[in-house]
Amino acid sequence: MGGFNDTLCQIEKAWRYADRHDRTLLVDSRFSGLLDDFGRYFRLLDADSRTQLSFDVERMRFIESLAIVPRCLHGRVNTYATTWDPSFKNFSDKDTGELLTFDFDADYDEDLLVHHQCWGGVDSIECLARLTLCDELRTEFTARLSSLGDDYVGVHVRNTDYRTDYRTFFASIHDDLIQKIVVVCSDDYTCREYGKRFFEKSTVVTLSDVPDTKGWPLHANTGLDRYHTNTNMLLDLLALAGAARLYFTDHDLGFPSGFSVLAQLLNARRAVLAGLLRG
Repeated sequence: MGGFNDTLCQIEKAWRYADRHDRTLLVDSRFSGLLDDFGRYFRLLDADSRTQLSFDVERMRFIESLAIVPRCLHGRVNTYATTWDPSFKNFSDKDTGELLTFDFDADYDEDLLVHHQCWGGVDSIECLARLTLCDELRTEFTARLSSLGDDYVGVHVRNTDYRTDYRTFFASIHDDLIQKIVVVCSDDYTCREYGKRFFEKSTVVTLSDVPDTKGWPLHANTGLDRYHTNTNMLLDLLALAGAARLYFTDHDLGFPSGFSVLAQLLNARRAVLAGLLRG
């Protein structure tokens, strides 16, 4: 659950557990911020890995009969619903109230373990280090990013579910960006358009097609074409990661968005960025 950085952090947490306990990891990202199948966008760098990045419900019907943790999901692992539990500060089973995870310090005899949670961090970069983009996206993104050159600046603002005082932020960096190529990325159409006008002494470039959602976050919007939305999100991420210098700021809760953190991590780990684009 959660945005893209959250999703990667939770996958990496489960991946490490699967590696330690000789289990197969099945990634089901239909309910994450992607609202789509993870395998449409990524493939494994390690061809020998047993991890499965796509989850086909019909093909996975057999798992409903497996011994499972948490036990409340027995017989309905493909049909359960979640609810936010303020006491856990995470997601629980809507029918029973049980937290939808397991003890990552324990080993289990049960065949199937389910982890359905959110929250981010910095382990997202280790998840991306295991992956490369699907061939079609690698070809498209490499062509589009090559037009930027190597000496451009990336600016990111999160301004939908979290709010950012982007006018003050833009004013604080305006002079630094004079006569530079600037890639402005935001989940907020109005903010991005403002940036295109505000940095009038810079060459402002926008790569993605951001719809005007009136403040509704892209990662929770079921009304959008998810493949189009997700590929635009990934293109923005890689553009920010490839910048010679990256600018972002805190949102209204007093810390940067997970997407900004992920862009910064990739910006500092160019080998991971190269692996995503070159395989």
